[in-house]
Amino acid sequence: MKRREFVSSLIIGCCGVSIIDKSEADILPDFAIPPPQPHHVIDFEALGGVGDGDLSTGRGTDNASAFARAEAMAQQGYGVKFKSKSCYKTTKQINVHNMYWIGDEISSPIIFSWFSEKGQKIIGRSNQKSQLSVCIIGLTFHRCGPFAEHGIVVDNIDRLYLDIAVTSEPGSQGGAIGISPFFPENRHSRNCFIKARITNSGDYGVQFGSVSGAIVDVTANDCYREVIGIEPIVFGSLLIKFHRASNGKIFLPNLEFSTGDPILYCRGSVSRGPLKPGNHYFIIRNDDSSVSLADSRLSAINGSRLNLEDVDGEHYFARAGVVEHVVIRNASIVDNYAKKPTMYANTKGYIVITGNSGGYVEDINIEKIYIEGNQRYPTGKSFGIYVEGVSDLLLDNIKINGCDDAIVVSDGWLNGMFDEHGKPIHVENGYAKILSKNVSVVSPDLVNFRESGVLFRGGGGSLHGGRFNSIVKYSKALVRE
Repeated sequence: MKRREFVSSLIIGCCGVSIIDKSEADILPDFAIPPPQPHHVIDFEALGGVGDGDLSTGRGTDNASAFARAEAMAQQGYGVKFKSKSCYKTTKQINVHNMYWIGDEISSPIIFSWFSEKGQKIIGRSNQKSQLSVCIIGLTFHRCGPFAEHGIVVDNIDRLYLDIAVTSEPGSQGGAIGISPFFPENRHSRNCFIKARITNSGDYGVQFGSVSGAIVDVTANDCYREVIGIEPIVFGSLLIKFHRASNGKIFLPNLEFSTGDPILYCRGSVSRGPLKPGNHYFIIRNDDSSVSLADSRLSAINGSRLNLEDVDGEHYFARAGVVEHVVIRNASIVDNYAKKPTMYANTKGYIVITGNSGGYVEDINIEKIYIEGNQRYPTGKSFGIYVEGVSDLLLDNIKINGCDDAIVVSDGWLNGMFDEHGKPIHVENGYAKILSKNVSVVSPDLVNFRESGVLFRGGGGSLHGGRFNSIVKYSKALVRE
C-alpha cells in the first residue's frame, strides 16, 4: 500500500485543511476545479444512445451497449455530451473509467438503472489498474426499478469532480455516492470534489471508506441516514510473527507498507508488550523487508519506534483504510418525509464520523452545516451529527433545528470488519471499545431538539459556548452519560 499524498496546494493543520494564502479565501485546490474539457466531445446519441426512458415503468430503450461504446471512446480521449431533458435507461452497470461526461445543469439529463438482479450500481468499480480521473457535470442519476440499490460506488480514483444529482424512490436500499476500496485490490482514492443534490438516499448519501483529500458540498432532502458518512474500513487481515531476538523489527514478505500507514491490532499471544487490542499502530518502513511500529503517525514519521522486545508469537492485525484531509464545505440537510429502508433500525446520524469499522480518521474540517431534522421515527432515534471513536476533531459552524439528539460524541465498539475472504475479523474477546478523544463542540446553534442539544457518551468531548433553545418539555442543552 503506497503512502497517500495530499495535493500540494494545501497545508495540513492540527484542526483541518487550510489554504496556503488565507487572505484569498476563494482559492481552491486543483481538484476542486473542473479538469480541462477534452479536445473531442461526442454526443451520446452518436453512440446509439436514446433518451426515451420512463422512470415509473422502466420502459424505453436500453442504453447498456451505448454506455459500453462511451467507455471505449473515452480510451481514445473523447468526452460525452448528454442531451437536455432526456432520460436514459440502462440494465447493466456502467464501469467507471477515465471519463468526462457533460449534461445540463438547468435541464439535467437523467440516467436511471433498471436492474434485474441485486448488487449492481449505476456506475461501479473498474478493473483498470491505473488510477482514474473522473469528471461528471450536470447529470442526474436515478435509482429505481426492481433493485434500486446504489448510485455511484467506485475506487482507485486519482481525481474526481462530481457536480450532479442522485435521486431514488422513497425507502430504497443502498446509497447515492460511495468512494471505498474493494477486495481483493484494496485500492485507495484521493482528490475528490463532490457537489451533490441528493434525495431519498437510503443507507448513505456521500460515504468515504478510504480517501485522502476531499471537499464535500451536499444539499439533501428526505434522506434517512448518513447523508455524509466518514467511515474508513479495514482491508483485510495480517498475521505477524514476532521473535524476541529480532530487536523489535518485523520481517514481512512482499512488503507493501509505507511509513505512516496504520494497522489495527486485533489479538495475539499473551506476550504482547505494549500492544493493545483495538488500537492503531503505525508503520515505520526500515528497508524493503522489515518494518517497526510506532504509537502515532507523527511518531512514525519522526522514526520513534515502540519497544517490541517483549512481543513474541503470532499476532493478528487488520490493514486499516484511511479517510483524511476532508473539508465539509457545505451541508444543507432537510428531512421532513424520509422513508426508512427496511434494513436499518436507526438513523445513526445525518452526518456520521466514526472509526467503528476499524479504519483511521484524521484531519476533518467543517466549514458550514445546517440540518433540519423534523422527521420523527417510531423506531430508532434521529441524530444530527454522530461522532464515534474519533480523536482530535473540531465541530464548529453548525446549526441544527430538530432531531432527538442534535450532536452526539460517543465512545463505541468495533464492528462490521471483514477480511479479504469476506469472513469477520475478530478482536480479542469478540469486541474492542473505541474512544472519542479531544472532540470540541464550539458555539453550536441548536434549536428544537427533542431530547438533548449535545450528548456526550464517555469523556472525550467538550462544549465551548453555543445557543440552545428548545420548546420541548424535559429537553436538555447538555447531557453527559
